Amino acid sequence: MSAAPPRPFDDIRQEARERLEDAVPFLNKQANELRKTIIQQLREADKNIREQVQQKKLDAEAQEQVDKVLSRLGDMTTFLEQHSVEQMEEKASAAARQHIWRNLFIAFVVGLVIGLFLGRRD
Repeated sequence: MSAAPPRPFDDIRQEARERLEDAVPFLNKQANELRKTIIQQLREADKNIREQVQQKKLDAEAQEQVDKVLSRLGDMTTFLEQHSVEQMEEKASAAARQHIWRNLFIAFVVGLVIGLFLGRRD
């Protein structure tokens, strides 16, 4: 039994690319299903919070905080309803490209701090 000759790197890379392209529709479908589930959970959370707040007497400051939370839940729900997974991916990529140096600097600083913290434990 002879071993199969090694495949050139280009063939392996092309096969990986084709497999990934085949997986994209499935992954997009799964991501959209997850998006729909999250929307439903956000609506349920909003409803539950409103029901609990109605049952309790809150002071003005607490009510203001609850209103802020509910507003953010509503904003998130609206965003998810109005954007597909593909659109969200495009927005995230654009934001990351727009601020690439800042993001790299932040990652560097966080890594440095973690490294210093872990290095001092010894």
